[in-house]
Amino acid sequence: MNRRAIFTIFTIVLTDLIGFGIIIPILPAISQSMGVRGFWLGLLISSYAIAQFISAPILGNLSDRYGRKPILVISKLGTVIAYIIFAFSRSFSVLLISRLIDGFTGGNIPAARAYISDITTKENRSRGMAIIGISFGLGFIIGPALGGIFFTIGKSHTLPALVGALLSFISLVLTQVFLDESHRLSKPVVSRTFSIKNFLKVFENKTIQQILIIQFIIMTATSGFQTTISFFTDKIFRYTPQQNSLMFVYFGVLGLVVQGYLASRRGPNVHRMIKIGIIVNAAGIIFLSLSPTSSLFLASIALTSAGGGLIGVFLPTLLSTVDSKDPEGEVMGAYEGIGSLGRVIGPAIIGSLIVIFPRQIYFTCGIAVLATIFFLKKINLKPQYSKPYQGSHDQIYSD
Repeated sequence: MNRRAIFTIFTIVLTDLIGFGIIIPILPAISQSMGVRGFWLGLLISSYAIAQFISAPILGNLSDRYGRKPILVISKLGTVIAYIIFAFSRSFSVLLISRLIDGFTGGNIPAARAYISDITTKENRSRGMAIIGISFGLGFIIGPALGGIFFTIGKSHTLPALVGALLSFISLVLTQVFLDESHRLSKPVVSRTFSIKNFLKVFENKTIQQILIIQFIIMTATSGFQTTISFFTDKIFRYTPQQNSLMFVYFGVLGLVVQGYLASRRGPNVHRMIKIGIIVNAAGIIFLSLSPTSSLFLASIALTSAGGGLIGVFLPTLLSTVDSKDPEGEVMGAYEGIGSLGRVIGPAIIGSLIVIFPRQIYFTCGIAVLATIFFLKKINLKPQYSKPYQGSHDQIYSD
C-alpha cells in the first residue's frame, strides 16, 4: 500500500472524527444554555446526517467522474467553514446551519473508502479499511478529550469548535499537497451521470441490498446510542461533561486496540468476523442498558466498542469485494448514504426518548443490532480467490 496516501487518508478521517467527537460531550451543556429540547435536540444531533444522506451518493458519483482528491479537498473546506460558523453561533438556527453545511460537503468518508479500494488489492483491503477504523478510534479519543478541555477553558462551545476548524484546515493542506489521485492507469475509470434512476441501480444487486440493510439497521441503532450516550450517563450516573469526555476517550482507546489488531492481519474470514462483531456489539448495548453501576456500564462499553470495530472494518470490506458493474465511488456513496439515513433516524428517535426511557431505548437498540444476523445469513458470496493466502481463501467470504 502507498504509505503516504494511507497516512493522508488517515489524517482526513481522523480530523473529521475529532471534530465530531469535540461536539458530542458538550451537547448537554449547549442544549441547556440554548433551551433546546425534545424534537429540536434530535434535529440538531441528526442534521449533519440528514445533509450527508442527500450529498453522499452525489459526491461519491462525482469522485468517480472527477477523481477522489477534488472531492476530499472540497469536503474538508466545507468542514472548516462549518466549524467557524459553529464557533460563533449564538442561536439554534445558526448552529443548525453550520451542521447542515458540514453535512452537505461531507463526502470525505465515501471518497476515502473508495480511495482505499482504489489503492489496495482484495487481499489487503481489510487492512486498508482498518486504517480508517483506527482514525475513528483515535478521533473518539482526541475529540472528546479536546472538547472537555477547551469547553472548560473557554466556558462555551466557541474554543472547541475553533480547534476543530484548525485541525480540518491542516488536513485540507495535507490533502492538497501530499495526496495523489488514486485512479490507476491500469484500471479504467468507470463513471456515469448521477440521477436517481442510476443511483437506484446500485440496489438491484441482491448482495449489495443485504449489506445496505445491515448497514442501515446497525447505523440507526448505534448512531442513536453513540450520539445520546452523554445524556444516558447524565441521567443514570450523573456524569459531568469532563467525565463524559473521559468516557469517550475510553471508548476510543478500546476501538483503537481492536482496529490496530485488525490492521496487522491479512485475509481473515470476513463473513464470520462480521457475525462475531454483530453479536458482541449487540450484547454490549444490551448489557449497557441494564447496567446498575458505572463499573458494569464501562465493562459493557468494552464489548460494544470491540463489536463495532469488527463491523466497521469488515462490512465495507465485504461490500468492496462484491462483483458489481456499479462504479466504486457510487457504491460507497450508497453505503455512506444509507448509513447517514440511519444517523438521521436513530438520533432523532432516540434523542427524543433518551431522557424519558433511557434503559428501554438502549435495550431496543441492542435487539435491533442482533436482528441483522438474519440478513447476513442471506449473503452467500462465492470464493474470490483460487490460491491459498494466509489460509485458504475459500474460507474468506463464507462460513
